[in-house]
Amino acid sequence: AAEAPPMVFVIDASADPADLRLITGAVRAAMRALPRDARVGLVTAGAAVKVYDLAAASGMAAADVVSGAAPLTAEALRALLFGANVPIAPLHACAGAADAAAAAVRAEGAHGPSAGRARCVAAAVEVALGLIDGSGAVPTARHP
Repeated sequence: AAEAPPMVFVIDASADPADLRLITGAVRAAMRALPRDARVGLVTAGAAVKVYDLAAASGMAAADVVSGAAPLTAEALRALLFGANVPIAPLHACAGAADAAAAAVRAEGAHGPSAGRARCVAAAVEVALGLIDGSGAVPTARHP
């Protein structure tokens, strides 16, 4: 049987703090409910896109950070996929790191109205799709 594609969770870190606590709680609960052999990834979007390293020691959250100001190049996506960090890992090997990373997400720009906060959700989804695809190819659909 073919291996199931990974599940990459994308969290909007520019959400209001109360909403973000609910979102991260739901992501953590969803990860705990997955089969132990499920492959997972975690990406956040705020002023920049953060791709979490799921091979980090339990209790730590480490991430690669890329600008969300412009579409990600294929070269930058390949660097995320095939660099030193591990953006996709089987849950049995990364449960502690994945939970720590989700718990560590903090609201960005929480002062002021939500509509005025920097957001790069489209770029984060682009990164997540590239991680799911696994080829390092940037999806062709671009946000305006």
